[in-house]
Amino acid sequence: MACLTNHVECVPALGAPQEVESRSGALPGRTDRCRANPRTSAKWSLGVTLAWLCLSIQATTALAQQQPPTTIYSEDFQNDQAANIASIIKVDSYTGAAGETYTASPAWLTNCNGWLSAWNQNPNPSAATANGECNNQNAWNNVQQLAEALGMLNGGTTGAGGTARDNLAVSAYTQANPPGAPNNIEI
Repeated sequence: MACLTNHVECVPALGAPQEVESRSGALPGRTDRCRANPRTSAKWSLGVTLAWLCLSIQATTALAQQQPPTTIYSEDFQNDQAANIASIIKVDSYTGAAGETYTASPAWLTNCNGWLSAWNQNPNPSAATANGECNNQNAWNNVQQLAEALGMLNGGTTGAGGTARDNLAVSAYTQANPPGAPNNIEI
């Protein structure tokens, strides 16, 4: 690393100015009559400022990269899993572990949207396969397969007895256009 050199102009009592260099920062001679060269001093100050700014940004970036993410809210819809697999309910009937409840637009809660679905649920429930809901068993079974896929994505195992098959997921399949508000959802 190169040493910084201070450049100063010294004005003796009699005579012309002469330039003096100092590598230690201490000015030899009579410093009361010496003044820093404003151009060199400004360059040096700018260099120090930029170096400090660069180090600050690197330190801030390093700290930001080391911090774990902060979870503000989390819901996995697995509260009372066995009962919700047996009963096949919609999201507006679900209650979270800390008592949270959910709602959605009635227009969106049609056409295979808003069901808490899992692979291990009844493959042909009349409530879910009725007209105005999933409209047929094939659409409901697709929703069940999507819930299992999300369970596998989150580390569940598949196959007979696999944990992914009990994963509950809120369906957003939209088997047909909801009346009056096609494809509107707010999370």
